[in-house]
Formats: sequence, structure tokens, C-alpha cells
Amino acid sequence: MYIKEENNISHKINNSQIDKKSALERVIQSNPADSHARADLGFYYYNKGDLKRAKTHFETAVSLDPSLKQVWSRLVEVNIKLKNYKHALTANNKVLEFVPNSEKYNKIKMELEKLTLEQAIQVNPIDSHARKDLGAIYYNKGDLKKAKMHFETAVSLEPSLKEVWSKLVVLDLKLKSYKHALIASKKLLELIPNSKKLNDLKVNIEKLLLEQAIQTNPTDPQVRKDLGNLHYSQGELSKAKIYLESAVSLEPSLKEVWEKLIEVDLKIENYKNALIACKKILEIEPKSKKYKKIKSNIEKLLELKDED
Repeated sequence: MYIKEENNISHKINNSQIDKKSALERVIQSNPADSHARADLGFYYYNKGDLKRAKTHFETAVSLDPSLKQVWSRLVEVNIKLKNYKHALTANNKVLEFVPNSEKYNKIKMELEKLTLEQAIQVNPIDSHARKDLGAIYYNKGDLKKAKMHFETAVSLEPSLKEVWSKLVVLDLKLKSYKHALIASKKLLELIPNSKKLNDLKVNIEKLLLEQAIQTNPTDPQVRKDLGNLHYSQGELSKAKIYLESAVSLEPSLKEVWEKLIEVDLKIENYKNALIACKKILEIEPKSKKYKKIKSNIEKLLELKDED
């Protein structure tokens, strides 16, 4: 029991003759600002299991004397038992003012923050910011699936939450959920349309998504074609060539891929392969005047190169 040493209640009352509760009430009646009598009466009710009355007296005690660390500590416990997590968190923060490096109370704080937000969501399921904050807590704890669930709910309620879309990109990349990461990156670009950084990120995610698709289905020429075109658009000609050539090795009738291969091989001055690609197109469209002319021009380039 908490008793002020300088003004011990035992000096005022004879506990052997007077009921403890009545004695404390008499002290409070004579001096309503006696924080220690309030605290002691709170402990009396706490030991009796009357948590609501205990809470009332504890709260009055710390309002009169905020330095009562033991009372703040007991308020944490009482409010948790009453499932009043918001008040428990407030009390816990007060305890941390006294012992900021306490591992125990820092852990309690993290759990209470989570419980407070979960309780807020139960009261108001469409609270997007509570969903966002709860997602952040799970994310920091490493529970990515729960974080993802709350982040996705948050942006479904409020699509303008840029920081949540950004978290979803990072989270889905960690989960290798590249399709969802791509969706999140596109949503971010809708909110920040001129961001070069986001555009580059989107392209990189598209590459990851296509590479993942190739692992799932290595014989899909369309995926290889798309990945080749993506590398080509980024100026990565060597990688573009690898994927485009593998696409036509799987599906030789892909005229648009042979066309792209001509462009690639001309840029890297590989005229021999450019000529092969051109001939492949002429096998598909033997009457094409355009590619007959291109073939002739490539042959001239090849002759000039051979002369050198």
C-alpha cells in the first residue's frame, strides 16, 4: 500500500479500531487534496477487486500529484484489465517519463498502441488513419501480411494516402508480390505524376514481374517479348537482345520481335544478325517492299564493314 512517509495515515487513525476505508474517506473529507489518501483508497478498492472505483481514486491522486509513479503504474494495470487501452497508454507514457529506458514499459507501450488502434477500428471500422497506423505497427514488428491487410484497407477507404501506397510498394517487394507492388507504384504515380524516381521504380517492378512470370512459365514467348521491349525502352540493348531472341526461338512467327531485333542489331552494329532478322521477316511477308529495301541497305552496311 502506498503511504506518504511524512504524513503517515497511521498517525491519524487507529487501524485496530476504525475501518480502513472509512478512515481514508474521513481523511479525504477533511483534506480533499490529500493525494496519498486518494492513492491509498485506490489501492483499497483495487485489492477488493473494484477496479472502477480504484481507477477513479488513482486518477484523482495523480491529478493532485503527478509524481506518483507507483500510482501511474497501477493505472496501467487497471486500465488494461478494464480494456480501456487508450487510458492505459496515457498512464504508461507517464511511467516512461520516470523510467524512459524501461524495457518492460516500452514493450507495454508498443502493445498498447496496437490494442488502442484495434479498439478504435472496432468502434469505427472506416477510420483510415487508424488502419494506417496499425499497419505501420505491424510493419515495424515484421508482420508484413497483417501490415499489408491494414494498409490495403486504409487506401481503399482513402486512396490519397501517399505514404501508405509507398509502404505497400516496399512491403509487396519484400513479399515478392510484384503484381501488387506494380499496382501500388501506379497509384503513387497518379498522386505524384512527374516523379522520375517513381517512374524508374515502376519500370523495375515491371521487370521483376515479367522475370517472375518467366520463372513460372519459361516457354511463354509473349512474356519474353515484353521483357525484351522493356529493356529496349531503358536502353539496355544487350538484355533486350537476349529476351527478344529467346522469344522468337519459341515462336518464330513473331514479326514485331524480329523488327525490334533489327533495330537492336543495327544500333550495336551487328549487321550480320540484323540481316538474319530481316530475312526472317521476309519469310513471313515475302512481298514486303519495305523489308526488301531494309535488307538491301543492311547488306551494303555489311559489305562496308567487311571492307574495313
